Amino acid sequence: MNRIFYALARLACLFCCIAVLQVQAAAPVITSVTVNDQSSGQWGDNFWLEPDCPLWGPCFGVSLTDNSEWTVPAGKNEWSSSVNSNFTTSTFSTRYSNELRSVGQAPFINPALYYKPKFSVSVVIAGEGAWDLALTTRRVGNVVITNSSNSSSRMDIKAQTAVVSGATFTSGSLNLAALPQYNSVTSGAAVSQQNTALIHGIGSTTLTFTVNYDIETFITSGLFGNDSVCWMSGKSNNGVNIPCNPAAQSNEGVWLSGTLASINSDTTPPVISAQAAPSANAAGWNNTNVNVSYQCTDSESGVANCASPVTVSNEGQAQIVTGAATDNSGNTASTSVTLNIDKTVPAITAAATPVANAAGWNNANVAVAYTCNDTLSGIATCPPTANATTEGLAQAISGTAVDKAGNSAVASATLNIDKTVPTITAAATPAANAAGWNNAN
Repeated sequence: MNRIFYALARLACLFCCIAVLQVQAAAPVITSVTVNDQSSGQWGDNFWLEPDCPLWGPCFGVSLTDNSEWTVPAGKNEWSSSVNSNFTTSTFSTRYSNELRSVGQAPFINPALYYKPKFSVSVVIAGEGAWDLALTTRRVGNVVITNSSNSSSRMDIKAQTAVVSGATFTSGSLNLAALPQYNSVTSGAAVSQQNTALIHGIGSTTLTFTVNYDIETFITSGLFGNDSVCWMSGKSNNGVNIPCNPAAQSNEGVWLSGTLASINSDTTPPVISAQAAPSANAAGWNNTNVNVSYQCTDSESGVANCASPVTVSNEGQAQIVTGAATDNSGNTASTSVTLNIDKTVPAITAAATPVANAAGWNNANVAVAYTCNDTLSGIATCPPTANATTEGLAQAISGTAVDKAGNSAVASATLNIDKTVPTITAAATPAANAAGWNNAN
């Protein structure tokens, strides 16, 4: 009774351990969020009276570094940006803030700004199981454009795109539509755009979101007046006299935020099967090494781990080889194969009866009996007694023993059998007389 109780207690403990392992493999969590600002910009010019431009035509595309012919007015044309983030185990929020300004200067000094806001967000998810990440991208900002008479300075904000690696979109998109050109705007114009998406993944991964868009400004101050174009998105004027009003608001910027949800609907263990090669013989034995391979499937959350193939080379009876499978929800399953391996040939001896004489000969039929033994798989066949009746020299009488694993061994008895009596003749000297008598020795 005590043994039964002890066995049940061990079994209960085993189930407890398995339950603990499944709990440890529960919901995935967010472990880190990193934001990297990759913004860049370039100035161009639109000088009507530049020496190397047509007399009455515009001239575009001179970079900021090419300042041999003109100088951007100090403190008048700038851009800047910053990033920040916060997260919990199930949510994250990142904010990209930027500002830019492009100010013309009469006469005809009309710089153009080509600004490329870009940032990347890396979200590390650790754990096992399937999950969904609900995402929101939002852009909030203000634009102010001041135009002189007979001028049309403007700003274009092109479509915002977001590319993600490390997971698969299941619905929605993080891309935002392009904003219209802001022409002849003399007061603050609020910008607010938002989009949502859902991505799906399994197990630990690192998601990388890359968000970028373009802003272009074109100043046409003409001969009189100083036009300006300003975009503010979540930043104060950074201590510089940027001709932007209103001041930045706390909700402005480009936001990327997400909420992680674990999908624990999979409570079904994976399916695992084992295949032993070569297969055992009809008696259930192998006489060579055995390779055990496993096949694992899971139709819900997918297979996270499947046992690796093993080669069993040890001899022995009832050897249990076990393999396990785990799915992405932490469910486990195992399977076993029982192997009997005997690679040793059986023992067999042959004994002749009667035993040959001192000269190695028998003068009668000889019975050859066999004795077989196998200490592992056992004897399958042992040859019966062989009766040698034929006369002859060096007759090999052989028998083969086979064990249950198919190993075999041979034993022989070499016999010399002569059952024929010898021939003998006698001759008297001198020969007898006619009457058949001898009168001398």
